[in-house]
Amino acid sequence: MKKTTFSFLLISVIAMSGAAFMPSARGIGPADAGLDLVSYFADLFDGDYAIGTQYNAGVDGYGLAASRSVSGSPAFTPYKRAPLDIEGQMQITPVLAPTQAEDAIIDLIERASNKLYIEQMYIYETLNDVLLAIIAARGAGVDVRIIQDDGSYDHNNISATILEAHGIPVRRMVQNSGIGAPFDTMHNKGIVVDGTVAFVASINWSPTSMRNNREAGVIIESASVAGYYEDLFLYDWGKAVDFVPTTSYPDPAPSSSHYFSPTTYSGSFDVTCLAAPDNCFDEVSTALAGAQTSIWMSAYVLSSPFIIDVLYERLAAGVDVRLLLEKYPVSTSERDYNRWAMANLTTIGASQGSGGTNYASGRWASATFTYQHCKYAIVDGKTLIISSGNYAQTSCPKPQADGDVDGNRDWWFVIRGSSAGLSGDTPGAGPVFIVLCASFAALVVAAHARKKVHS
Repeated sequence: MKKTTFSFLLISVIAMSGAAFMPSARGIGPADAGLDLVSYFADLFDGDYAIGTQYNAGVDGYGLAASRSVSGSPAFTPYKRAPLDIEGQMQITPVLAPTQAEDAIIDLIERASNKLYIEQMYIYETLNDVLLAIIAARGAGVDVRIIQDDGSYDHNNISATILEAHGIPVRRMVQNSGIGAPFDTMHNKGIVVDGTVAFVASINWSPTSMRNNREAGVIIESASVAGYYEDLFLYDWGKAVDFVPTTSYPDPAPSSSHYFSPTTYSGSFDVTCLAAPDNCFDEVSTALAGAQTSIWMSAYVLSSPFIIDVLYERLAAGVDVRLLLEKYPVSTSERDYNRWAMANLTTIGASQGSGGTNYASGRWASATFTYQHCKYAIVDGKTLIISSGNYAQTSCPKPQADGDVDGNRDWWFVIRGSSAGLSGDTPGAGPVFIVLCASFAALVVAAHARKKVHS
């Protein structure tokens, strides 16, 4: 065999060997549905963070800390089901606003063939196509039930009146109703379809949330996951009070056709189903406390002092903490809370002993969006925490010492990517390996060429 032929084969073998060791495009091991999903949200965070504006303590201020008082209602009768960890084959579809949300929600409603359960803080009657999709589902014989918050929202009253006129029962979670209504606010933004699909998101059902805000959620196709939230819904349904219309309103007119083009991840997932106020805090704080390299959090409000404690501890351990928060929440107190979190984590920082001080990075969300209303966090690039609730004592409440707990009704997910093959993998190691191997092969070729010239 000629030496040049041997050299070519050597290059080919080494290059193919390098390809065999090359990690996926994310640089974190072989293809994995959970990691692909987490990577999707990491890319979302990267993009939104890049267009955000830097927190400036001198200009933005230091804000005010939220209270550390942990209190519960003596009348609170929570849903006594522990968090449910489910591992198995699923399909998970991210849903974003403003690009996909309205179409995705309409598409999900239209998929219902026997049951459609909606638990939503409020519903605007101006979301014409959403209301029409719900009405059409009821007309097709679907068991449609809706729970709303009992706040004095005119839009809720109008939409509930329209839906009730079509035989769709609407109930309200009334505070102090004498029947043990447990929540500060019905803050959820969830749907369960046919007992097989669950949707959890930050997306309120208003034109602003769907069309102008940055929002995020997931559709999970799993009977086990959906069953957990269907049970929760039915528990809340039993605690809610019937809405009784006092007037009438005309049906909405259709406004436009819709088309939802999703990115769906199929494969094996590890999902933990959670509910606030019942069982949220321990799981979420534990997931954050387990961070070894990074915590990236995109949140409308970060006010829970107990969650901030966890971030501080991880910051002191050298973890890369990045915050993307809304600069101007509707509530002025929440504005102060966000500034407090920013100031403490990014300006004061956490002492690392002899290692100096570690600082978080913090940005305000881009004014491109009316509000940055997301509620998700990414831990070590491998775990996604996503919910309808803020990182607040109301939406992720720490229990009292006696175990009592009180707060909003919110649904939460913790979704983990596989850890297989992650230890020892270095982003970009595959391409670097190929370059080194190819370089070595090139040297071999050059050596053979020199020998041939000198012979």
